[in-house]
Amino acid sequence: SVVFEVRKLLPKMKSWVLCMALGGIIVGASTISIVQNITLGVRFVCDTSFVKARKEKNHSTPLLEYLSTFLNAVELYLRESQCPKVKLVLTGVKETTEEEESHFEKTDHEFRVTLDPTFTLGMFQAWVKQNTEFDHDDIVFLLTKIIIDDHVGSGISKNGYSYFDEICSLGVGLARDSGVMFDGVVYVAQQVAHMLGAPWDISDNCPESGATLMATVGRPRGLSQCTKEALIQQYNNNANKDVCWKKTLKPDASFNWSLPATYFQRENYCSTRHPLRVFQCPKGNAKHVADASKCFMGCCENNTVDASGFKYSVPDGTPCGQGKICIYAICSEYPEENNDYQHSS
Repeated sequence: SVVFEVRKLLPKMKSWVLCMALGGIIVGASTISIVQNITLGVRFVCDTSFVKARKEKNHSTPLLEYLSTFLNAVELYLRESQCPKVKLVLTGVKETTEEEESHFEKTDHEFRVTLDPTFTLGMFQAWVKQNTEFDHDDIVFLLTKIIIDDHVGSGISKNGYSYFDEICSLGVGLARDSGVMFDGVVYVAQQVAHMLGAPWDISDNCPESGATLMATVGRPRGLSQCTKEALIQQYNNNANKDVCWKKTLKPDASFNWSLPATYFQRENYCSTRHPLRVFQCPKGNAKHVADASKCFMGCCENNTVDASGFKYSVPDGTPCGQGKICIYAICSEYPEENNDYQHSS
């Protein structure tokens, strides 16, 4: 085979493989990896507002399992980058105290409690750097339930913040999540791409389409060409360098691979969305959704055909056809062998 011949002819050359814009690879290696990965160890730091919000919903699933599923969903939004593939490993979860948060959270209590993202991100980065427990993590994400209020920024990303193209030097991020609904997944996915050098899709070179991850509006149905090329450039620029994502020591604290749809096989999705609409609307009810490909479901106040209700988008990973799952309420192609929901049901 070609692989064998290259190994035989170049036994002493240091391995390097480049990704090309059209999806191919350039080989200059004695050992060849079929898939080129950027593998990042991610630790979540959960503040007291996040943990409290989760307890109020009385979900029985452990926090660690929620965040393991959360990170899998983040990776799902980066799936269209094939070379390199972005792989995310959960290295651990830390719950902070109010005393610890006083060192890195800048909050305002004038009208309601809000978080200043610029100050908080800078202080959080300094706090992470001082703590040796984060030494083996590539990215440390602060998750909060507090409303983020940016007084100085452009407002491109209102619920997620990080340092652009600083994955291995300033690998910290901040995102807002409810603690129960995986609503912060998209913001974390955006910030991972942002840290890897992906620009926002708002310029002439990277126009806003409303349907890409790095756009400011609309549903992120995939990655723009700009995002894909930025990830290729990040990988190629460091192909023969000893960068953070090549570290072998990445303690894996994650559970079996699953997506939010599997999580909500055990937790009540309707009551999570609304405290009164706790029943899935039955057949005959105006809010009942019979077509799985719509990626919506009706939640009702009781289990009758005339009950009042509302239609919500279904959790990511819900099957919607042969080899398809719902991703951000869009029925999307997804190979069945990767679909844990279909395997577990």
